[in-house]
Parts: sequence; C-alpha cells; structure tokens
Amino acid sequence: MYDKYDQRLHKQKKSGWKYLGYEYGLDTVWDISFSTLGNEARACLGVLSFFAPDSIPAKVLEASDYTRLPSTLSFCEDELRYAEYRSRMENPQENFGTPTRLLLEKFPSQRSMERYIPQALALVKNYNESRSKPNPLQPNMNFVHLLGNAANAIHDNDTVGAGPIFLDTASAAYVLCNEQDQLLWALILYLQCIHHFCTSEFAKSEKEMVECLEIRQKLLPADDLLIALAYIGIGPAFGAQGRYSEGLEWLLKGGEILKGPAGDATARKIAWGYNTSRNYYCMGRFEEAEELLMTAFNLAKAIQGWYNQVYGCLTLASLRTRMNRLDDANDYVGEAQSILETSGTGVIAILQGRTADAIRETEKSVAIGKLVKLPKGILCRSIHAYSKALGMDPCRVEESEVQRLEARQLRSQLPGGGGNLDDESDAAFERLVKMDQR
Repeated sequence: MYDKYDQRLHKQKKSGWKYLGYEYGLDTVWDISFSTLGNEARACLGVLSFFAPDSIPAKVLEASDYTRLPSTLSFCEDELRYAEYRSRMENPQENFGTPTRLLLEKFPSQRSMERYIPQALALVKNYNESRSKPNPLQPNMNFVHLLGNAANAIHDNDTVGAGPIFLDTASAAYVLCNEQDQLLWALILYLQCIHHFCTSEFAKSEKEMVECLEIRQKLLPADDLLIALAYIGIGPAFGAQGRYSEGLEWLLKGGEILKGPAGDATARKIAWGYNTSRNYYCMGRFEEAEELLMTAFNLAKAIQGWYNQVYGCLTLASLRTRMNRLDDANDYVGEAQSILETSGTGVIAILQGRTADAIRETEKSVAIGKLVKLPKGILCRSIHAYSKALGMDPCRVEESEVQRLEARQLRSQLPGGGGNLDDESDAAFERLVKMDQR
C-alpha cells in the first residue's frame, strides 16, 4: 500500500473532531527530520536510499581511484572523514547516478560479489519501480554496464536468481540510453545465451550468440578472445539441439584462436577442451574425444584447480559410460563426489544393475538438486534417473511411477513444453540439458 500510494499517505491528515485544526501529516515529520540534516549526512542518505536497507557494506563507499569519481561523490574520499561535500543532489536522478557509480567500482570482477548483489538488486528495484511514475529515472551506460558486470559475476553461480533480473533490466534500459555501447550489448547477449542454456531454450541461445558474434566481428580483431568465446558459445547452442556437426565447426574455430595470444589463459583452454570433447563423444567419435579430454584434464591437474579437475572427472565418467567402460566411469565419479550435484554414480549403478546403490545415489541427486534449485532441465533428468532406479526394485514400482509423473510434470513446464512427453527415453531427457551436462 505504501509503495503504491506513498505521496498520498505523506500528505494525508488525521480525521475526526479530536484533530480539528491539526494541519500536520507524515510529510511534516519527514520535513522536520530531513531539514535538520547537514549537507554531508543528506548527501550520504541520498546515496544509501537506493541500496538495500540492511547490511550495506561500508566498503561500497570506497573507490580504487577517487580522482576518477565525479564531484558528487567527493564525500566518499578518505572514508567520509575529511569530506568537503556540499549537497548537490537536489533530484532523484542525481541520487540514482551516484550509487550506480559506486557499485560499478565493485563489479569488474567476482571478488566479494556476494556482499554487493543485494545492493545492486535494490538499485534495480528502485529503478524499475520509478518507471511507472510521472518522472521515471533515466538509465545511462553506467547503469547498464553495472548490470552487465553483476550478471557476469554470478552467471555460473547464481544462487538467488538475480541473473535474469539484471539481464532483463539491462536489456530494457539499454534501448532507452541516448549513447549505446555495442560491445556492452554483445556482453548482455552472451550472458542471455548462457542463461537460456540453463532454461533449455537452446534456439534462443543460438540466436543471441550469433548476434553477439556479429557485433564482435565488426568491432574487434579476428583473433580477439571475445570472438573466440562467441564461437565457443555458438558450438554448444547447436550441439544442444542435436546439431553436433555444426557445433563442432564453431568450437574448432574458437580453438584456433586459443592457439594464439588470446589463449594465454589456461582455464579457457581447459574449458574448450572439455566442451569440444563432449561434442565429439555425442557424435560417437570417442577416440578424438578422449585425446582432447585427456589433454585438458592434464592441464587442470598441472594448475591444481580443484573445480576443473572435478569437472574433468565428470566429463571422463560420461565418456566412459558411453564407451560401456562402467568400472572406469565409476572410478572417475568417485573422484568427483565432493561436488554438490551429480547423478553420475546413480546412472552407472543403474547400468550395472546395483539396485540399492542406484536408488540411494539418484535419490541423493534429486534431493540436492531441489535444495540448490537446479535448472529444471537438469532436475528433470535426475528425477527420471531416480524413477528408473526405483523401478529396478519390484517392491517400489509405485514409487517409481510417482517419480515418473513428477518428471513428466516438471518437463511440461519447460519452455516449448519439453518436447514429446510420451518419449521417456534417456536420450529424450538428455536433450533437456545443456552440453556441459551431457
């Protein structure tokens, strides 16, 4: 009620004979309170009003280079102790621009991002709510850049569902800006593609990454890393739709660029090796997949990156399962047990006929998947595996049917209806997940 009618409630006077002649309202309290504030306090409050009200990090008011800040942010110098700020923030638009600049300082990287995500979300909420009011806040490239950076920082670990909020707002705000940065738009398209991989909207992913690539090709050298990443993004978009040959062509183009100066980052080469090997083994080209995968896996071991080693183990387990080398696959899954979600152990147990192990591991996979709110396509596949495992026990056929129906219902909620619901094969459920989960 207050959010919708704040101005009316501010001016509302008390009614009744006891309040005859009493001409004050809530706005009187605000006026008295705010008129007593000094310039520095008023300026600081103007900035903080756009953030989430609880747990605002003090470091949000620190900048890496104060000389680059506009004069309206001079009160941030030296942690507010020696500020000579004179209140210049006479309108909400200026107040809005100030926290945008402060947060933009915090989101060039992923470091400590969890501290600032609530503040970025609060800024987005204030912006979106203003759009329905008479004098809405006007976005600029700083605001869009902030949202792009925030979405990029959490795109592979978005535990609160903030990514789509940042991306939707950034897309809507971008078209309203007088000056537009095309490379920034390409980043937004890239991140939208990654998001739609998770929602199983692979045709959308393809369209977005193709547009991203076209922009980057116009503005960047042919051997730029960002062009390589677009190639590597288009490949899985085709592969996820079963067009593995087309996907492989794009992945190999990206790989050629990574052989040059753009490929100095070892982690990029590892990710490329894993994703390209998945494309190969989905085509049944196991030898090429294994050669590329082992090269990437050895690189991961050399740099001792635990995430890439675990991811490599799971990719190797998937390859070995397709090659029907189930004992080897089980060994690799055993190395990867520390990660949160994997149905690999359960799937291998199903294939090996180990009923109790299959039920225990797939049940665990579904429970964890629901707890961490996995994308629906991946969770569908986990529930499908759980249903199959339960069906191996003659005494638990009814429970198996409950899980089968749950997988079917969840699948129907996917964009496009999840394909032919009557096709309940393993291959049908695999088509629901992005390439790096196959």
